[in-house]
Amino acid sequence: MTGLLALLRKLKKLIWAPFEIAYRAARFPIRTARAVLAIDRTLLTRHNHLTAQYGSKLLPLIALSDLVGYGPFGLSHYSFAPWSAHPLEHVLLQGLGSRFQGCHFLEIGSLRGEVLASVSPFASSVTSITLSKKQMKELGFQQSLVDTHLMFEKDISNLEVIHANSLELDFSQLERRFNLIFIDGDHTYGAILSDTRNALSVCAQQSALVWHDYAPGGETINETVLAGILEGVPQAMWNRLFHVSGTSCAVLLPPAWTTRSHSDVFHPEQVYEISLRSRNSPTAGDTG
Repeated sequence: MTGLLALLRKLKKLIWAPFEIAYRAARFPIRTARAVLAIDRTLLTRHNHLTAQYGSKLLPLIALSDLVGYGPFGLSHYSFAPWSAHPLEHVLLQGLGSRFQGCHFLEIGSLRGEVLASVSPFASSVTSITLSKKQMKELGFQQSLVDTHLMFEKDISNLEVIHANSLELDFSQLERRFNLIFIDGDHTYGAILSDTRNALSVCAQQSALVWHDYAPGGETINETVLAGILEGVPQAMWNRLFHVSGTSCAVLLPPAWTTRSHSDVFHPEQVYEISLRSRNSPTAGDTG
């Protein structure tokens, strides 16, 4: 009976918690705002402390062409839908994958599967750790994102999908080590920190890490992402962290790789010629 009562109390707390938070926010708006600001100040303080240790508020900018060459490049599955990685970010991942013999690629946080399809021809295996459609629904993702989740999965023959929340997954149970890891899940500080540490724990001896949206739009630094990167990567490896020109991505490169600095994000490193051809890949919600 005692155990049943304890369980009922826990259930009561879980059920009541959202209503209590909403009530307190409405009843004490100033106090709630101060609490939110306190969290923001704590993160800002941590960011400032880490960048002071690092010695800069941004990562060194390096030339994309040093990592991937000059092409030609091709993307087979690209939708231009919201939240798609930039085409040059696909090129970055393709180029990095091609530099590792028998590359094993891991993406943490997949959406439609565009990146997985782009890297697949340049890798022996591609693995996705991503939420299931059921988990996405439970977390409140809009239905169109759920419907198109991993829509290109059937086109990728060397793909393994692990449906899991990366913050809850035991990475030590993964069967292989990875040469290239793309971190593109939850972009909060705690999630970036957790995903970074977990990614480092499953890196092969020769490997590179790539973080999406370190600099959204290629220019403005996402301080939350930078703080998570600096917190998660050991200081002894900070000299291998860079921002790749033409992309929003930060990278951690192998120690032996050479790079060339790029002057400014607003100075185009290369000028590209682009031709587009539509594919008839059916999607949920098509009206055509």
